[in-house]
Amino acid sequence: MIMQVLRPQRSSAWALSQRPTVTLVKANGIVFGHIRFRSISTSAIELEVNDRSTKMTREDFEDRWCFEPSFARGTGEVWCWEMESDTRGVLRNLRKRDWVLARLNGEELIMEIQGMSDVEYDEIVVSGVSLVEKGRKGSGFSLGGFGDVVEAAMRR
Repeated sequence: MIMQVLRPQRSSAWALSQRPTVTLVKANGIVFGHIRFRSISTSAIELEVNDRSTKMTREDFEDRWCFEPSFARGTGEVWCWEMESDTRGVLRNLRKRDWVLARLNGEELIMEIQGMSDVEYDEIVVSGVSLVEKGRKGSGFSLGGFGDVVEAAMRR
């Protein structure tokens, strides 16, 4: 397995206001991402990728989640996940003529662009997992072997 998804322990006093965190860990033990939700019905998801933070926001009445990649601050770069369902969607780079960067198909994360940097791959994985996790929280879907499936995408 190339990635592990760690979720916080819940107690009877657990509440969404405590901002639960999902932590993503590579097989070598290095933490490369954190995901924080304000609530299950949130319109913003806070991401931390390789110690840099960004926020994905949901566009009005659309299942489109956009963010400025944490490695591209101030460049005008905008990536958007256009979701067809809780676990299916397409990630586009809006600055580069809507290039498709990745696809999320259930428990599969499919990278569409060859030659991306590790930082770009990490950003795609963390943002994709955050949306699957959001869907899981809202619908009872389980990430199950998502970490194993991501292995192929990150191995390149």
